[in-house]
Order: sequence, then structure tokens, then C-alpha cells
Amino acid sequence: MLETVFLHEIASTAVLTLLGCRVVANVLLNKTNGKGSDGMVIFFGWGLTVFCAFGAAYCSHATPHQA
Repeated sequence: MLETVFLHEIASTAVLTLLGCRVVANVLLNKTNGKGSDGMVIFFGWGLTVFCAFGAAYCSHATPHQA
């Protein structure tokens, strides 16, 4: 059971890092559709990223485990 929780925590951290960096890169890089956007795009993108990472971590705690 502990291994499953640990793997879900690693997965949620990976989701948080990968999606969060993509949001910022979309706004800062020159040849992207988000170039020149304001901070609200980053705030909204990070909000969705945290929501997705929470969902990935919550899966390990929501499913019943057999002892």
C-alpha cells in the first residue's frame, strides 16, 4: 500500500512540474500561441495544473486497499 501511495505522489509531482513548466514556456517563448499573454494565463494554467496534480495524488487515497 505504501508503494502505491509513493508512486502516486511521484506521478502527481511529475504532472505538476511538467504542466507548470509548459504553461510558463507557452507565455515566454517566441514561437508559441501564448506569446505576449498577461499573467492571468499563467495563473489560470497553474490553477489547472494544481487541480490535475491533486487528482493524480487523490487517486491513491480514494481507492480502497486490501490489507
